Amino acid sequence: MSGDDLHKIEPTIGFSIKAILFEDCILEVKELGGGDKVRPYWDRYYQVFQGIIFVIAGNDSDEKLQVARQELLTAIQHHQLKGLPLLILVSHQDMEGARSADEMSTFLQLSSQLENRQCLIKGCSVQNKEELSQTFAQFNEILQKNLNDDIEQRKNSPQHSGNRL
Repeated sequence: MSGDDLHKIEPTIGFSIKAILFEDCILEVKELGGGDKVRPYWDRYYQVFQGIIFVIAGNDSDEKLQVARQELLTAIQHHQLKGLPLLILVSHQDMEGARSADEMSTFLQLSSQLENRQCLIKGCSVQNKEELSQTFAQFNEILQKNLNDDIEQRKNSPQHSGNRL
């Protein structure tokens, strides 16, 4: 989606920034690697987020998925990420034995943790770029709506009404 060669995609080791082009906007994606040495630094990037995309390998072991679940819970409970829309991408759907999005949803048991947060859980594979594009477009619509709602709310707030006492 960002123009990377699909056959050369590797897990993010550190941090990177990529742009995904849509007709009406550019989605700037800050990729934060999931390694043990990188996770402690995630919260240094939270202040500018408008949404969260969390990629979890559908073919990982239960042990690794439990670690991913705990890291996701820790992240979404951070005060700077409260209420932000969440997209969980369950990768490796083209691999045998990979959990589907529904199976991952059941495994993660997040429904009680999502507190007024829009959440999509979608399966994905680098082999199916069209499906991934549709998923990003759907998430982009949620982000755009939230941004427009925030702008409208600010315009209608007493601080911006122009009336001074």
